[in-house]
Order: sequence, then C-alpha cells, then structure tokens
Amino acid sequence: MNGMCVKNEGTQRFASPGKGRGLRAVKHFAVGDLVFVCPAYPYVLTVNERGAHREYCFTEYGTGCVGL
Repeated sequence: MNGMCVKNEGTQRFASPGKGRGLRAVKHFAVGDLVFVCPAYPYVLTVNERGAHREYCFTEYGTGCVGL
C-alpha cells in the first residue's frame, strides 16, 4: 500500500528504465476484478505560478522536465 492507494495482491510494482514506475499483473484476473484503486490527486497552480510553471510537472519554464 502507498498512502491511501490500495493494490491487489495479484499485482507487482516495477521500475521501467527511462519511463518510471509500472504495475504488472502476476496472476490472472477475471473480468470485473478490482486491480488497483487510488483517489485522484487534485492540484492548482497559484495565480503567480501560472505561465511560469508547467502544469504537469511543476518545473519552471526553461528548466526542463526530467523524462520529457
């Protein structure tokens, strides 16, 4: 478990070089089985940050995002 996220015991987290983290099935799941659930993580940039920071990675423009 990671915070409020719940994963099924039939899954495994793994590192994917150059892409980040992944989740793979390690057992067969039937149609309709719950595999992973995690509440949404909302965010909003302040008025001062809009236009100066990227909304998807929060870095300032001109500094670059890792992996992009």
